[in-house]
Amino acid sequence: MRALSIPQIFSGKRKETKSIQSIKSQAVARRRGNVQSFWLYTSYVLITLNVLVMLSYLLGVNTQAASGYEIQQEQNQIQNLADAGKQLNLQLSEATSIAKIQTDYLNSGYVAAGQISYLQDNNRYTER
Repeated sequence: MRALSIPQIFSGKRKETKSIQSIKSQAVARRRGNVQSFWLYTSYVLITLNVLVMLSYLLGVNTQAASGYEIQQEQNQIQNLADAGKQLNLQLSEATSIAKIQTDYLNSGYVAAGQISYLQDNNRYTER
């Protein structure tokens, strides 16, 4: 009679149902695991890309700053050379001015020529 009792008849189906449900739950767990691993790998890739973008940005900013600093130094050097050129032009114009030449002439101890007189010699050797 045990074989025909109600719990015995339905017990086999419950075991099948549990096994089907366990298989379904395992499949869902695998899918969830696959989805979780997909998002994990995706987040790793995005983080890596983010780090690469930040490093390239820092490299670009550093390069720009270095070239800007070099340009500033070159502009300062150009300005210094332009100032030195102006100073040399001023010194040149002072040295070549008539007033400067006359002042140097008078300070050097030369005497003004005054009236010029020539020697008269009627020698035949000097007439050539």
